[in-house]
Amino acid sequence: MEVLSVKQLSKSFGAFSVLENVSFDVQGGEIFGLIGYSGAGKSTILKIIAGLTDPDAGQVFVGEQLAQRASEKLIPGHPDVKLVHQEYNLFPHVSLRQNIEYILRFFETNYRAERTDELVELCQIAHVQHKVPRLVSGGERQRTAIACAIAEEPKVLLLDEPFSHLDLPNRKRLREVVVNMVQDAQMSCVFVTHDATDIMAVADRVGVLMGGQLAQVARPIDVFYGPLTRQIAELMGEINTMTQAQFEDLLANTDPILFADGGVGLRPNQVKYANLRHDYEIISTGFNGFCTETRIQSNGIDLVVYQ
Repeated sequence: MEVLSVKQLSKSFGAFSVLENVSFDVQGGEIFGLIGYSGAGKSTILKIIAGLTDPDAGQVFVGEQLAQRASEKLIPGHPDVKLVHQEYNLFPHVSLRQNIEYILRFFETNYRAERTDELVELCQIAHVQHKVPRLVSGGERQRTAIACAIAEEPKVLLLDEPFSHLDLPNRKRLREVVVNMVQDAQMSCVFVTHDATDIMAVADRVGVLMGGQLAQVARPIDVFYGPLTRQIAELMGEINTMTQAQFEDLLANTDPILFADGGVGLRPNQVKYANLRHDYEIISTGFNGFCTETRIQSNGIDLVVYQ
């Protein structure tokens, strides 16, 4: 069932067009990732969905209800949509637990305590719940901000670059929290990022934002191995690009990525030494933590190879 529906959003700032006819739907329990370069309009989409910024055109539906624009409300925002900013927005002089309890201050005392306990466990902050934000890690602050956002059980959760400032252990822990939380509550989640590894790890579908438009919407693996353009391929990860003629002369028994403009792409893991038609020279090699990354040159073509 569609919980969030975004229809033909457009937004300009002065003469600069940020968004142009952007549309997508998000099901309950689904995580939709928006990826694009800095300045692509990702955060603007979140602010429009959250009811904090007016679009120039287009509509947002939460469930079957048309969401009011920010200018149509005395206090901008939507009760069923929560946005978690990069800055966390926590009260600095009270504990993490008290930050969550404040969101629930109008609820009955027993429910408030039970719900706070539930959120503390769900977001994996029980061991630091009585500490103030400055005494915990960025990941713990981020998970607390998410706990505050979902405290009143919204239908839609929006995350603005949620993993960007975190070290690897905290990043992995937060990914786990987000996936479990969205599936358990069957809410819709939209998060924006410029890092394809985050998309691969948590998103059910990905929308690639380029030039103010959604250039491609599909499962992450389908965008990774079937990008429509060279630019999308580069955004999603390391890619070797060449012409069709160069590919046919260079490699045998290999299925390439075919771009709409006629070019050819190969992910580094698709390049096999045994399939090269010519001798090659190793330019450099290194270990990236998961595989050996080697840069080679064969018949005048530079290639990156993962083994």
